Amino acid sequence: MSPNPRFVIPALLAASLAAPATAEPGPDSWPQWGGPARDFIAPAGALATSWPEDGPKELWQRQLGEDGYSGIVAAGGRLYTMYRRGDDEVAVAIDAATGETSWEKAQAVPLDPETMRLNYGPGPMSTPAIAGGRLFTVGALLDVRALDLTSGEPAWSRDLMKEMDAPLMRRGHGSSPLIVGDLLVLTPGCKRDAEGGGAVIALHQSDGKLAWKSAECFSGTYSSPILATVEGDEQVMVAMGTHRAGFDAATGELRWHLELGEDATTTMSTQIWGDDQILFGSSAYADGSRGIKVDKQEDGTFAAEEIWYTRKMRVQHATAVRIGDLVYGSSGDFGPAFLAAVDVHSGELAFRQRGFTKANLLAVGDKVILLDEDGTLAIGTPSAEGIEIHARAKVLDRLAWTVPTLLGTRLYVRDRHQIKAFELGS
Repeated sequence: MSPNPRFVIPALLAASLAAPATAEPGPDSWPQWGGPARDFIAPAGALATSWPEDGPKELWQRQLGEDGYSGIVAAGGRLYTMYRRGDDEVAVAIDAATGETSWEKAQAVPLDPETMRLNYGPGPMSTPAIAGGRLFTVGALLDVRALDLTSGEPAWSRDLMKEMDAPLMRRGHGSSPLIVGDLLVLTPGCKRDAEGGGAVIALHQSDGKLAWKSAECFSGTYSSPILATVEGDEQVMVAMGTHRAGFDAATGELRWHLELGEDATTTMSTQIWGDDQILFGSSAYADGSRGIKVDKQEDGTFAAEEIWYTRKMRVQHATAVRIGDLVYGSSGDFGPAFLAAVDVHSGELAFRQRGFTKANLLAVGDKVILLDEDGTLAIGTPSAEGIEIHARAKVLDRLAWTVPTLLGTRLYVRDRHQIKAFELGS
């Protein structure tokens, strides 16, 4: 199956209810894709549920460059993201209070329009990660860099496309790096029938040297890996092509593996792990959503079983969030999009509702914040009957496919060309 024109975001997305080993969560920390616990659930703040007609209070706005879908991470009063300027991919540090540039670091990454599909822009799409005083970035061609958080100076870099003969993702690499202790976990994938494995790898954060690589060879992915704990065993879980798998987070040893039907090859969303040991994943196009139960066996091995499947919810490249037994997301690809929710135990559809184009969701206490691709921002209360929308306003214009970042009561949003800060406090 050839890549679809909307395969553009590491997209989807929601993540795990198990907390990864990363920077301590706090009101000024959003250290990686998905936030403090990589689940798109923000620490609860006192948010207003009514806005003026023109939307919440705008604190500042600024241009970012010519293109980019990379998410916004934050630490120590600074925001970090990536954008494109000509042939350069640029990592930028921004003062969270003012929007002013603290530093920028550019790297030449020319893209070939003959071998890549760039009609929705060249990205970059991957969201950086913060750990140990460094910013870890992954470019469209799998260039991995470790940059000093304070100065932006490079500590090390790796060209995984050349070094590992990794496959070219025709929309550019979109999976976001995962912090696991002092390791950086990546999903470069393998070319079909390649020997030597390496679908999933871990690098030492200190010097970029290889810590482990999987013995298995799966195709590349736009879906970001998550960290999950199965009965005390810490695992990296991935969705790569038709494969769903869990690897020992410390060694890369395969813990379990499922191979799904050929319609499951287009997953871009991030899977969601629950403490009931159910893994939720969703794809658009010809696929749908499924629940996978992962259990530890009496002999110490692990087994995974698909317990339900439905095409009634199909998340393309947006984030979904799990609240209680329901996963809320935006279902749709090229036709109409619906806000929807499914029960993680049964796969039964709780509701579908109109009113927004494809949207990213962020959970905050008993509320959800959503931003659709047309740039409409909203806040609402989710339930099994639907999401009651309290306030909405159009805040962006240029294809808003990036999930918002919330620090306390300040919300940071971006589209392909600009970033804005809003105060959502009550």
